[in-house]
Amino acid sequence: ISCSLVGSEMCIRDSIWAAVAVKQKLILYLYENGSRSGKVLFDLLSEYEGTVQSDAYSPYRKLESDAYPGIKRIACLQHVKRKFLEVREEPDAQKIVELTNKLYQKEHEHCVGRQGWTDKDNLRHRKRYAPQILSEIKRELLRIKSKPDLLPKSEMAGAVDYMLSQWEAIKGIFTEGYYYLDNNLVERYNRYISLSRRNSLFFGSHKGAERGALFYSLACSCRMQGINTFEYITEVINLSLIHISEPTRLQLIS
Repeated sequence: ISCSLVGSEMCIRDSIWAAVAVKQKLILYLYENGSRSGKVLFDLLSEYEGTVQSDAYSPYRKLESDAYPGIKRIACLQHVKRKFLEVREEPDAQKIVELTNKLYQKEHEHCVGRQGWTDKDNLRHRKRYAPQILSEIKRELLRIKSKPDLLPKSEMAGAVDYMLSQWEAIKGIFTEGYYYLDNNLVERYNRYISLSRRNSLFFGSHKGAERGALFYSLACSCRMQGINTFEYITEVINLSLIHISEPTRLQLIS
């Protein structure tokens, strides 16, 4: 996510990282001096074992290497589909979009947590519908790639190569019943950051951006949990006052 930082002489655009723990319903926004370097990601995940769902930004792709044996990366279907939507006037692109939409249509026939539908039920459902559709998508991609009139530097060729390069990560989405098909959840929460950016314009310093990221993490995690943010922070402050020494309490109140 981009953010604006204002100094004494200029306004610059920096980055905030976002990570969602889906099952725990928690979200972390991380600001490291505005860096978009992969080092921020690698430091964050240095002891992590589990699944990461992401687009194909190069640092994320490195998580698929042997250097991170405890991490499984899966793709975001919306990022993949977006490449074909950008050339939607092409009949071949429309075909890939239609097939990708079929995955969504089948997925939306059921919903985990509704009418007793479980992760295991969803995995069985995915194993029934996904292989055939994925095979059809793969055949279409290879057919398009082999066309003699496809220009190697064209947007269409780029979209095909992008999807093929992520094929194992795309198939990985369907190996569990609780994985999302895309990153739309975190994208929806990122809109709150965009709204805040529009209203408050910028952070005053790197430290201000760090504090802002902390507050965004608390506020958006509260929202995911269905908790009123103001009430939560009020309770935390009140409980903190109970557990600190009398001199410190008086100093804070004054």
